[in-house]
Amino acid sequence: GALPAGSAGAGADEALSQENGAAPQEKRAGLHVFTLGRICYQKNPKLFNEIALCMPDLHFVWIGDGELRDTLTAPNIEVTGWLSRENALRRSISSHIFILTSLWEGLPMSLLEAMYLEKLCLVNDVIGSRDVIISGSNGFVCGSADEFVASLRKILEDPAGFAHMAAQARKDILEKYNTRIMSEKYREIYEKALAEHAPSKKGKARHRKS
Repeated sequence: GALPAGSAGAGADEALSQENGAAPQEKRAGLHVFTLGRICYQKNPKLFNEIALCMPDLHFVWIGDGELRDTLTAPNIEVTGWLSRENALRRSISSHIFILTSLWEGLPMSLLEAMYLEKLCLVNDVIGSRDVIISGSNGFVCGSADEFVASLRKILEDPAGFAHMAAQARKDILEKYNTRIMSEKYREIYEKALAEHAPSKKGKARHRKS
């Protein structure tokens, strides 16, 4: 099933169904590598820029904006600025490979969303990101710009050959992270849903130890 409202899957199913009706040339005008979030120190735009400079024939997209926007100097990087939730989703869906260059992460929502959308995911080898991505199974964990570039080149040689990783990433979201997202990021929604579906609060109270 889809993730709860407000979570990584919110609006994605509807946006995906609309995107699937677009003409093939509109969806596949070229392979796009994207990330999403504030352009700040923690997100490590310097590394993102370094990777883009190493791959001048590939189009990179940063969905978002921030104080370190000027760090992204590579001519093949497009910075979208802040977009509405719907437009950010559309840009994510129309892109193909997600990279997360962060110096650290807690629960990386942009990564979880990309996994839900079945994007190939490449992440920096840091806490948070490497806890979600298992290299060679549901994406790639990279320890340097060179490793990001090498992984991207592997994918470019045979994109279809790595489709199983993207499928595994989505499966992991649905099976492993759905509850975690709900409880950690959307506690009110989670508790409200539980309350609505609980048989009886009084019934529960009788079994509760004092």
